[in-house]
Amino acid sequence: MGTIVVNGGRRLNGQLFVQGSKNAVLPILAATILTREPCYLRHVPAIKDVQVSLQILSQLGGRVTRMDGSVHIENAILNPENLTPTLASKMRSSILFSGACLSAYGYSRLDKPGGCLIGERPIDMHLQCFRDMGAHVEEHDTYTILSADRLQGCIHHLRLPSVGVTENVLLAAVLAEGTTIIRGAAREPEIVTLCQCLRKAGARIAGEGSSQITVQGVEKLHGFVFHVPADRIVAATYLCSVMATGGSLWLSGVNAWEMDSLLRVLERMGAEVGVRPHSMHLQMKGKPVGIPFLQTGYYPELPTDVQSLLLIPLCLSKGAGEIEERIFENRFRIVPELQKMGAVVHTDGNRVRYEGVEALHGTAVRAAELRGGAALVMAGLAAQGQTVISGIEYIERGYENLVGDLKRIGADIYYER
Repeated sequence: MGTIVVNGGRRLNGQLFVQGSKNAVLPILAATILTREPCYLRHVPAIKDVQVSLQILSQLGGRVTRMDGSVHIENAILNPENLTPTLASKMRSSILFSGACLSAYGYSRLDKPGGCLIGERPIDMHLQCFRDMGAHVEEHDTYTILSADRLQGCIHHLRLPSVGVTENVLLAAVLAEGTTIIRGAAREPEIVTLCQCLRKAGARIAGEGSSQITVQGVEKLHGFVFHVPADRIVAATYLCSVMATGGSLWLSGVNAWEMDSLLRVLERMGAEVGVRPHSMHLQMKGKPVGIPFLQTGYYPELPTDVQSLLLIPLCLSKGAGEIEERIFENRFRIVPELQKMGAVVHTDGNRVRYEGVEALHGTAVRAAELRGGAALVMAGLAAQGQTVISGIEYIERGYENLVGDLKRIGADIYYER
């Protein structure tokens, strides 16, 4: 797969346009199964998880055409029995195809989904929701068969606001008979985006962005044209990179309101942040200021995906503190790699504790998951000397052009294949 090589110590300055959102586009790609009419998506990121999703649609029988950041999909005749475990095992979001296939075709084979090893992510909530809607669930060791003549609307009480479960229920409910109510629903911007897209296709949905979403099932959906919004976690990556290295950055195409919890933290750490309707600016003049305590949570709290990104400027800050991870229990796999670079950081249960150091030192490190991999690149940007990052296949799952973007704003960074 090769490596990413970073020669650190450069301040970052410039402007970037943020790629389309990974977490928004994946459920929308699954949603194209719900209509037999053509669908056209713009601003689709060229990342590996999108590639796998398009391969799944093709394997099911869809016709997929990619062109200049857009995707044209025709799912006139699909066979959900064609899906093989090989593709499903490549990413966690493959589970979303189960709700869409079950709703549209009355059948789905759900193989054990893959993705980053950041903690336990059981599928029991998904299966229970399908059962509540009248699906027959036949569980085997490595796969599950789902079947139903037509799903029935019902009231779901989610024990936690899972994004994936909320998305799967939405995909299942739009063609179900009657009304479905999701109580305790996830409130993330990606849920809002999915509902907006489904509504463009003719779905009847209300309440997205709140903890209760109501779906009135319809007989069929029609095709749609949809623009994928910017990726707020990619935006966070670039903002935290400037926090760690110093400099100034304009990001365009982003919705700042989606990132309010992060922006407030960055301001507490010493950044000057300016916000406009579809752009934002961050300037960092001195060393970051440490924050004694931070914790991740469900939206609108601090996202779990930015925890490892924030850890880089915090490890270089004036101060000490800890981050409590409340979503995934294995999100600190980056810590041993940062220790190799001279960071004073260690884990304590579901918390990571840090003490700011004057500088990090370049060395060879390995990514073990998506956001942690991007954080190691950030650490290399701020380190003295050269850092070589392997395991870059994880990074490519969610970043369209991380190396090119960082080079554009002044980083000395390149691929070594």
